[in-house]
Amino acid sequence: MLNVLKFCSAALMLSTTAWCYADSDDGKDCEGCSDQALVARYPGSILLGADQKAYDEATFPTSPVTKNEAGDAVAPKTLDLTGKRTRLFYIAPTGRSALEVFANYRAALEKAGMTVVWTCSNDQQCGPEFLNQAVEVMQIKLSNTPEASLGLVLGEHPRYLLATRARPEGDVHVAVLAAEITDKQRPACM
Repeated sequence: MLNVLKFCSAALMLSTTAWCYADSDDGKDCEGCSDQALVARYPGSILLGADQKAYDEATFPTSPVTKNEAGDAVAPKTLDLTGKRTRLFYIAPTGRSALEVFANYRAALEKAGMTVVWTCSNDQQCGPEFLNQAVEVMQIKLSNTPEASLGLVLGEHPRYLLATRARPEGDVHVAVLAAEITDKQRPACM
């Protein structure tokens, strides 16, 4: 199965994704980073982190985070895949909300013939501590820049979707995780 994971930032960590809490010093993408051809980046976003593997594992949340009897967050159900894997972390341009960037990516994925497997918005639908749990189960760690390594640690109001499309050469899965970065009021996307 072919698996593609794209993180975007508006901070979306997501939109299919890299994270940053302030404008990049030079407004340029991280050295050696490049977009994934399946879905174009949100206009004006900066690519701050990327990681691509020819063959690897990827885990995608497919349900909300819940709480156990002790009140602790319980990780969401997941879809585990192997194949080609790409992770991207973008920071959205100033003045753009995570909702706007997320909606843009969702529309682009649907236009590309992808079907949404599961989606959620905010703590009511995604569950408590969704950002932390999603980042943990997805094993998202990018080290291209300090901002990318922080990811959505300070993110709020998560928005997430997992989409798929069957193709003769293998299925494609794209996850978009977006949030507002609280310390700078900037959306980020993975």
